[in-house]
Order: sequence, then structure tokens, then C-alpha cells
Amino acid sequence: MKIRPFIKNDAQNVSHCIEETTLSSNQPYPPCKFYSQETLNIHLQNYSPEKILAKSLSAKIFIAEIDGNIVGTVFILPRDKIIRGLFVLPEFQKKNVGRSLMNYAENWCIKHNISKVTIPASLNAASFYPPLGYINPQEKTVIANGTKIREIQMEKNLNKK
Repeated sequence: MKIRPFIKNDAQNVSHCIEETTLSSNQPYPPCKFYSQETLNIHLQNYSPEKILAKSLSAKIFIAEIDGNIVGTVFILPRDKIIRGLFVLPEFQKKNVGRSLMNYAENWCIKHNISKVTIPASLNAASFYPPLGYINPQEKTVIANGTKIREIQMEKNLNKK
């Protein structure tokens, strides 16, 4: 597996990875266990290829590749000290792709003098982060395109790595 920075030509494949991961992890679709169909649709609109390109102007996006195929991605918002948008294709989950992307993102943050990060995790992914050292889970409701979305926010002090 190779982890590398996002390039503009990745936008379509990253969007597809996010869509496939989102729909798979929220089965049965519909109805979804954690989110309504409306909420999922808004989420997916926020990760269209065009929106990913726009996000890439302020976010650091990293890609996990296997045999030249994108199998996962993670977004860092350096100004806000947030790591978000960790997505791994279903067939590559539980194979250390997500853990490797998180480790890469955390190391990038450390190199850029970010000592503490926040993760706004989806309800269905929240259990992934505590084994990686994320603490103080708090359920929050955010508004995206006029729709309330519940998430679990956690934090990690990277100095203790």
C-alpha cells in the first residue's frame, strides 16, 4: 500500500470511494441505521468531485493506493486542527488501511506543529477511533445544507504519540 498526497486527477475516484464507503457502511440503505437517506444524500453531495477539488484548496488530502487503485482517503483541515473524511473501501476495511491513513495524517500534523487534533466521526465510525488514542467523545449536532447531522467529536494529543 502506498499513501500519497491528493492530485486533481484523483477527484472522481476519491468521490467514488467516499460514496461506496458511505453507502456500504450505512446499510441497509434505506432505511439506514444511523442516518436518514436525506442526510446521506447531503453528505454525498458534499463529496462530489467538484466539492473535493474545492476542499483541496484548504485541506490536505491523502490517498491510500493498492496496485494503483484508490482504496482510501483522509482529509486534514490544518487551520482548524481537524482530521476528518477517513474513508476506506469496504473490501479493504479491517486490513490496516484506515489505521495507516490515520497514522500518516497524525504524523503530517506533528511535522506541521499541530499537537492536538479533533475528529468529528460519523456515528457508525465512532468506535474506530478510541483504540487509536482518541478520547473525550461528545455527541454533537452540526448543520450541513440546512440538515442536522449527528456526529461524535473526539480529540487526541499528538505529543503523547
